[in-house]
Amino acid sequence: RPMPPMPPGILQGMRRSIQFKTFGKDSINLHFDKDYFLIEDTCSSIIRYGHYNFQQRRFIGTFRDLNKFDPQIILAEGTYSADGKLDGPFVLRYLTDTVQAKGTFKNGTMQGPWEFFYNNGKPQLTFHADGTKIIIENEWNEAGKKIIDNGNGKYKVDHGTITWEGD
Repeated sequence: RPMPPMPPGILQGMRRSIQFKTFGKDSINLHFDKDYFLIEDTCSSIIRYGHYNFQQRRFIGTFRDLNKFDPQIILAEGTYSADGKLDGPFVLRYLTDTVQAKGTFKNGTMQGPWEFFYNNGKPQLTFHADGTKIIIENEWNEAGKKIIDNGNGKYKVDHGTITWEGD
C-alpha cells in the first residue's frame, strides 16, 4: 500500500518488516489492517490463522481471521481448496463481531444465496450467485427502507473500481 508523501529524511533509518509466523510444515499467522492489507504485527487489527503452500504461493485448507484485540471474535472463516480457491461456507464479520456477509463459495466464485448486513446488524443486501451472474433479490438502505423487493427495483452501488448497476 503506498504511503503518503513524507518530508525528506523522515523515513531515513526507519525499517519496516512484515513477518510471517510459520508453524509446522504449512501453518501460518499473517497480520492485516482493518482493510485486509498485510501489515507489521504491531499495527495489525486482524490475525489470520491458516495454512499456506509456500511452493505454490496459495492458501489451502481452513482459515480463521481473529480480531487482534479480542481473539474471541472470529472476523472471517472459510476453506481454501487444494487449488487455493475459496470453497464452501464463508462468513465475514465486522471488527465488532456483527456479521457483515455470509454465503458459499464454489471453486473461488460466489454460489447460491448470499446475505450482507450493516454494522448495526440490519440487513443490507441479499442476492443469488451462480458463478457467472449475480441476481439482486433484496436491498435496504441504512434507515431500513427496502429499495429492492424480490428483485424489483433499481440498484446501483459504486465501490470505486467495481460498480454494480441494473433493474
